[in-house]
Amino acid sequence: MYQVQNQAVADMIESFCRSFRMRLSIDTGIVIGGDRITQADSDVSTTAKSSDIEFGAVTSTQWTLNVYDSKHTLSLLGHKVQLSIYLADLEADEATWADVRTHTWGELKTGTWNDVHHISEILCGESIPLGEYTIIKSKRTGDGIDITLCDALYYADKIYTPTISLPAMASAVENDICNQLGIENGNTFAETAYLADKGPVRLKEKNGRRLKVKGFDFVISAIPEPGKTTMRQMLGYIASAMGQFGFIDRFGKYVRKWYGDPVKTLDHSTIDTPTLSERSNRISGIRCTSGQTVRFHGTETDRVIDFENPYMTNGLFDSLWHRLRKQNLIWYTAEVFHRLGDPRFDPGDVFDYTEDRKAHNLPLTGLSYSFDGGLSAQLKSHGVSVEEQI
Repeated sequence: MYQVQNQAVADMIESFCRSFRMRLSIDTGIVIGGDRITQADSDVSTTAKSSDIEFGAVTSTQWTLNVYDSKHTLSLLGHKVQLSIYLADLEADEATWADVRTHTWGELKTGTWNDVHHISEILCGESIPLGEYTIIKSKRTGDGIDITLCDALYYADKIYTPTISLPAMASAVENDICNQLGIENGNTFAETAYLADKGPVRLKEKNGRRLKVKGFDFVISAIPEPGKTTMRQMLGYIASAMGQFGFIDRFGKYVRKWYGDPVKTLDHSTIDTPTLSERSNRISGIRCTSGQTVRFHGTETDRVIDFENPYMTNGLFDSLWHRLRKQNLIWYTAEVFHRLGDPRFDPGDVFDYTEDRKAHNLPLTGLSYSFDGGLSAQLKSHGVSVEEQI
């Protein structure tokens, strides 16, 4: 969950009297803001490719915006943009130097009087980043332009041709793919909390069990199907080996993540009554297929996560199960309409919700926004019951 810098912004996000504005900072230096963006919707930013919780999903995010352009002066197709949102202080009437100095001269020079005027209304001078995108569609509709923005993973379905020599470490392959897509890799492989299959450093759990621990990098010897395997598939293999999913964060970096501790409590002051599964889901086992080898840890008493990974080793698999078992993720399948949409939500955030004194853990596996001056959000917590498992 994104942390804003000013408490006044945090308070206003959760208030009932608020107005949002969106901003597009275009790579040409032009900034479109204020009330020129009249409507915007995002598709479902998801941490899974199916209706279930899963490892290795690497998904893209898309926005559609309507931009007011009565004089037909904008040419946007193909440009890279940064999308952000801010709370409008409608009582602001004059920009101060503190307001202006956060903007580049290029932004001020290319902006209209109306654009510069709106600088003064940004509450506390703080915009909340929503990501970096490329405009892949643009069409005029009367006095406006409908544009479609996609993040860099939109292009990840291209065939992966390594520009590095194999065998190579997974970190090098991930960096190579990110470089080819023109994005920064925001991940680290220096996770010393996982088990590993070599390079042991002996530690003990509370029960005295001895563990091997080291960084979580591993060797990729070859591409599974040269000429057919895509960049997205390769990123998915690396992510699933660590029990994670991948996405582009709000700063344009490629990151991997798994669900952690709850970051916020949802209540009926901001959400409609959610739809909830009858009982909770719990991961009781994991099963990985690597060619002819099938590895399994746990039991089949509850949810078993099935996935394929040609690079899975015994050490990686032990590492994954060790972390999941320690975390003991228990959650409910749910759909929630968040009337007062919160732009600080990120895919993979976990929420608390209490109904009839019963606590529900809701991992955010699906997130979409709708903007029209106000902001609302659809939140989804995917998961199938043990009875639905095939």
